[in-house]
Amino acid sequence: MATEPTKLPEWASADPVDPVSGMNAIAEPSEAKKDSGFLRSERPPRQDFNWLFNLLYLWIDWFKQQVDYLFNNVSEVITNNDITVDTGESGQLESALEKNFFPIYHHSGFSSWRSAGLPTPQISIAGGCTADRYSATMINTRNDSSWPSSGAGVMRKTVQAAWARGDNVGGMTSGVSLPLATGWYYIFAVCLNARNEVDIVFDNDMDGSNVIADMSPSAIRRIGCFYWIGSLAIFQMAGKYFSMENFQRKDHVSPAIVSSAAILLEVQCPPLDSIIGQFTVIAEWAAPITGNNHLVGIGGGIEVGNLIEGQGKAVIGESFAYCSCNVRPDIDSSVPKIAVSISRENSASAPTAPSKISIFTKGFIDPLEYEFFNPW
Repeated sequence: MATEPTKLPEWASADPVDPVSGMNAIAEPSEAKKDSGFLRSERPPRQDFNWLFNLLYLWIDWFKQQVDYLFNNVSEVITNNDITVDTGESGQLESALEKNFFPIYHHSGFSSWRSAGLPTPQISIAGGCTADRYSATMINTRNDSSWPSSGAGVMRKTVQAAWARGDNVGGMTSGVSLPLATGWYYIFAVCLNARNEVDIVFDNDMDGSNVIADMSPSAIRRIGCFYWIGSLAIFQMAGKYFSMENFQRKDHVSPAIVSSAAILLEVQCPPLDSIIGQFTVIAEWAAPITGNNHLVGIGGGIEVGNLIEGQGKAVIGESFAYCSCNVRPDIDSSVPKIAVSISRENSASAPTAPSKISIFTKGFIDPLEYEFFNPW
């Protein structure tokens, strides 16, 4: 490895005035001269060379200061996949370090759960670090001294109250009417005005359009969701897997089963793109079936249970399956669905249609806006 020089190529720093000509030692060339450069047989004035050498020295000195600062002031504390950077007075360096240390789709922390023992429904959100949906800008609670416990604690937000900055206050963006209607609501981490001001806000739009219109955040990313039915049904997050406190049930009475072809049935999970859900399917017949055994499949044919000939009780099974959730209203009106099929074992004959199919949502994996990044 090369030895670090002990001297910088300092040149014409004083920019003295020549006593004879009265001209400075440095004079910036014209734009035309910069474009053409020195020509053959030309004798450029000394001021041009002094300007060039001095500018090179200034840039080299600036780069040296950045490298010195990096080695002398940056501490990498790797906790929960986060890197905390002691930035001192160099905000530019901190920004550069964030973009280099974290991938554009980075997400860690920001777990959410129902706040216990409170009469007013609240959601607790742990500190974390996540990338803005469109860029490598980091939403990092460790950079926000006003976040509880100096960035490492938990922020609480009340569901049925208008948003306010800080802990133990309202969380719903002003673009959503109160009291809340039954439906899905989404949790967003945002940076407000300055990059160090991190907060949590709720919206009824999965893309956070009301948050963006109301607050104009400098960075935003969806970090979770909850279901409101007059009370709070929160999906608790562990990584990017969301599990229900109480399974959400969707009943389908007299479903239109045709032969062994799968049908799409609505499930109780948020209408998000690309999520993978975990479901329990219960199919019920009003009377014992006759003929061959019946097989129940989910998510494109994965067999999850069977009903023996002569029985009419429920069939219970469990499987991961893709939600067929098309957000384009001309296809599916943004209703999340999964494929469920019922067929006769070893027979092409049409099955006996069940009187009811119930689908329980146990949890789902949400890419948390990874699709926004388009890393390829």
